[in-house]
Amino acid sequence: MPEPRNKFLFNFSSSYSGGGLQILVSYLDFFNKNGGSFFILNSRLKNKLSKEYPNNKLFFVEINKVKRFVNDMYYLTPIVKNLPPLDLYFSYGIPVYKKVARNNWFHVSNMIPIEPMFNYLGKFQLLQMRLLGFRINKYARNADFLSADSKDALEKSQRFLKYNVKNNVVLKNGIDDSFIRLRGKNKIKNAVTIGTQPYKDLIRLYRLYKWLQKEGKVSKLTIIGSVETIPKQISEDSSVILKGIIEPDQVHEELSSASTYISTSLIENSSVAALEGLYLCPNSYLSKIGPHKEMLEDAQLSFESIEIQEVGEFYHVDQEVPSDYIKSISWDNVNRQFLNYLKSNLS
Repeated sequence: MPEPRNKFLFNFSSSYSGGGLQILVSYLDFFNKNGGSFFILNSRLKNKLSKEYPNNKLFFVEINKVKRFVNDMYYLTPIVKNLPPLDLYFSYGIPVYKKVARNNWFHVSNMIPIEPMFNYLGKFQLLQMRLLGFRINKYARNADFLSADSKDALEKSQRFLKYNVKNNVVLKNGIDDSFIRLRGKNKIKNAVTIGTQPYKDLIRLYRLYKWLQKEGKVSKLTIIGSVETIPKQISEDSSVILKGIIEPDQVHEELSSASTYISTSLIENSSVAALEGLYLCPNSYLSKIGPHKEMLEDAQLSFESIEIQEVGEFYHVDQEVPSDYIKSISWDNVNRQFLNYLKSNLS
């Protein structure tokens, strides 16, 4: 197999599920069609991805939590040693510990170390996030490019870092334009939400759901994500459906059949889940945070700010996103803009 034409190395070793996985797959697919690139991937994905994307060269690494505490670069050096000189090293959420290529890019994938939500973390997670924040700051001097999924997240990252990275870029998430075919489905009077991490604030989400139920707007709530972190009062409610962790195609089917998408997330970079929920559900309630507002404004949607007593403030949308807009932010279009940016700005 010939070497990839693009001398780019993408490090996605910390991404194996959720929105991070969808972003990774979009990069793999796009660069496979455009000359190929080098990718470092989590070994959990080996069975799923090893035979696809033949124009890319994939390196699967097993992530050891203890080793990462001591030396987060333990797997990178042996890989780079056997590669040709690289034009770009793109690190998705992992600090750029040293200059690997002529151009080194750090993408902020996790906002918790940047905008601490430490009250929602266990002791081990708290230690992880504090250490990650320290390392991001310390090694920012090695990055020539800094990016995040939203303007809000990028500005917060810039304020957090002690070092001023020269090039700052918003890399917005895309969407699968095949979503358009899913939008004509009959809608069940259900609410759906994606993600059960502590910062998703499920207790507030449950209060919002009960209010919507009382108002006759929804009958049931579907929760997609790990069931271990769901509070008992929610999991024992017979009107709540727990789907657990399911494949992206199944997530899209759940969204396309529901009438309402809800998110009470306290912090986001720019949520792929909210993006998909907004486009597949005709009615949405999103927490009032910067990335959600950006998402609505980008789509040029009409929305209202509402306050629900004892629940909080939300952006409410009851307008369908135009199909033309969905096509304009297809993953192919979004990633082509990224490639064009690389061709114009890499030294």
